[in-house]
Amino acid sequence: NNTSIKTRGGGGPNAGDQFYFYNNVIASYGKNEFRRIWGQRQLEDNWRLLDKTTLSADVGTVAEDGTKLNEEGIEERFTLEFYTSSVPTDEAVIDSIVKERDFAYYQLGLVYKEKFRDYDLAEARLQTLLANEPEEKLILPAKYNLYKIYELTESTALEAVKQDIIQNHPDSRYAQILLNPSVATEASNESPEARYVEVYRLVKSQDYETAISKADEYINQFNGEDIVPKFEMLKASAVARLDGFEAYKEALNYVALTYPNNPEGKDAQSRIDNELKMLVNKSLDTTSTLKSKLVLPFSKSEKVAAEELAEELKRALIDLDYRKHSVSVDVYDREKLFVVVHGFTALDRAQGFAELLKVNKDYRIDLENFVISNPNYRKIQIHKNLNEYLDNPQTQ
Repeated sequence: NNTSIKTRGGGGPNAGDQFYFYNNVIASYGKNEFRRIWGQRQLEDNWRLLDKTTLSADVGTVAEDGTKLNEEGIEERFTLEFYTSSVPTDEAVIDSIVKERDFAYYQLGLVYKEKFRDYDLAEARLQTLLANEPEEKLILPAKYNLYKIYELTESTALEAVKQDIIQNHPDSRYAQILLNPSVATEASNESPEARYVEVYRLVKSQDYETAISKADEYINQFNGEDIVPKFEMLKASAVARLDGFEAYKEALNYVALTYPNNPEGKDAQSRIDNELKMLVNKSLDTTSTLKSKLVLPFSKSEKVAAEELAEELKRALIDLDYRKHSVSVDVYDREKLFVVVHGFTALDRAQGFAELLKVNKDYRIDLENFVISNPNYRKIQIHKNLNEYLDNPQTQ
């Protein structure tokens, strides 16, 4: 109804605009409506339960609406036991939670420092982290970030944390930077930037396993510095080429969740939202008139032989007048690599070139091979489903 329930002045029974329960007519109407809907009910807990026998049942009783009740008839999620029973007691689980908590404090410290420029909160989180005695790999980066905060805020604690790093971590790169600030900007082989270029070149040269190993090494070495997310993205690219779509997805998710406020974290999230949606379909194309490639597979241990064959094929393309075609050596996965001849306008043309290599007296190249359309080659590289392609005659 539209009757006002406001009070005026002291709000007592004689007020100008009366409160609901001070108006006898409205209150009486409300009582009658309650009885009509609910019937005669006692003033007690759980008055809405139709069947009161559920209150005397064993623990785990379920009310009519599906809610679990304890022996007092109270919904379990409103009891202390519901939460204390889920507290872990296993030492391994507790240690894992402690590590996650410490890393969260470290990340919060960096977010407050880099993203929000809230140096008080950044200092508080990093100090809390150090007070928790975290694992060794977080201690030095936390101290160095505290040093940078004190430097920015001109804190009197600057010298103390500087001496702490120099005395307790004398062999670290951070100590060397504090003792000789020019180290931080030197374009030497030891700088993070030089290491990044090293890993980048490994990725470009398709040495993906070494790139992943080196990226992990430098992520640990430069933990706490701005360049770490960049190494993570390089690593994700190498993982994608070596292990395929699912591994790439997992690597991007890690970067997006671990560095959400960094450009690399945002880039990773953008790739998850956009690029992965376009790559997720691994269905192979059955159209045989597409541009194609001739592929000769080798094991990883035969890399030298594969590279020698690639050079021989380059000469054959010139001698046999296939000058618009090209040859590459492509990594497929951790066990296999391909020598690939690109540029054919159809599968039968690629097959014809393979036959020509076999019968030509100057080459006599009769090695295991298969032909594949350009779209399907991209699919098998992304999803590592070569066997699916070879077992399906409709795709060849």
